[in-house]
Amino acid sequence: MKPPKLSVIMPNYNHAKYIAEALEAVVTQSFEPFEVIVCDDGSTDNSVEIIQRFVDKYHFVRLIRNETNLGANKTSNKLFTLISGDYVYGAAADDKVLPGFFEKSMNLLQKYPQAGLCSTLARLIDENGNHKDVRLGITLTINDSFIESNRAKIALYKYGSWIGGGTTIFKRSALIENGGFIEKLHSYSDSFIEQVIAVKYGVCFVPEALMCWRVLYDGYGMATRRNFDVRMETIKNVTDLMKGIFPAAYISKWRINELFSLKKDELLSYRERDLSNIEKNDSGSLSKIIDKFRVNIVFVSLFLGILTYFMLRYGRYFNIVTKIYYRYQKHKIV
Repeated sequence: MKPPKLSVIMPNYNHAKYIAEALEAVVTQSFEPFEVIVCDDGSTDNSVEIIQRFVDKYHFVRLIRNETNLGANKTSNKLFTLISGDYVYGAAADDKVLPGFFEKSMNLLQKYPQAGLCSTLARLIDENGNHKDVRLGITLTINDSFIESNRAKIALYKYGSWIGGGTTIFKRSALIENGGFIEKLHSYSDSFIEQVIAVKYGVCFVPEALMCWRVLYDGYGMATRRNFDVRMETIKNVTDLMKGIFPAAYISKWRINELFSLKKDELLSYRERDLSNIEKNDSGSLSKIIDKFRVNIVFVSLFLGILTYFMLRYGRYFNIVTKIYYRYQKHKIV
């Protein structure tokens, strides 16, 4: 039986600084991909020149170009129509995979052909490629494993999604059958489809950090995270799409967590902005101290207001606190 074919797609927009490192890590994997298709999304830097070097050197690397910038999700979906592999890896032009990533993931997928995807852990690197002492993801198992759909549902409810976009190799048919990357979900599109595939087909998991995620302030994910209107819209769209696929309890828990995270980030953003204004308009050390105190009071007040809102609206989730309190009081009286 022939080994399955792996296609690699890589959208790129103005990542000339990183794309050579990203492509080099892909083409030198011990498991050679069947094809690597890079789509330049209207870059204005010298990305195309760098990509062309790899096209000239490796027979399985191709370059296509968008006449105008389409964005990450549209470009990825365009690339899906061009590949012919059994499995597909969506590589980011500013990240990089580590040695053994393709081989270990594909070996496990061959062993469990029913799985819809395989994911690993990740490491965090800075803009210059320096490793930070941070490992991303949840170690669900200590060995390479297949997690069947029912276990995946339980794990998602208990821990949230452990599947990182840059660590994931998809079964192509599963990705296509479930709509690919839905554009209106913005940077959450990969996380959504990963969770859908996990509960429908089951997934493979390799408990090793086999890719590096480069955190850039102006990167797509971080930029989307700072746009609170887009995040609120995304939460609504994901909630609607989850209905009929995930249990109601999971949808409710996911929505509450995302809303809380959004409000927390909004508060931190307001606080940083106000403190920045104070620094610019400082008229003396005493007034600076007073103004910082006022900003902190506003921050605390907003936080307590949001907390009160969630307790009133989702009070049933706080019943356990009440039960513990009364049990303690009863024990105290006895």
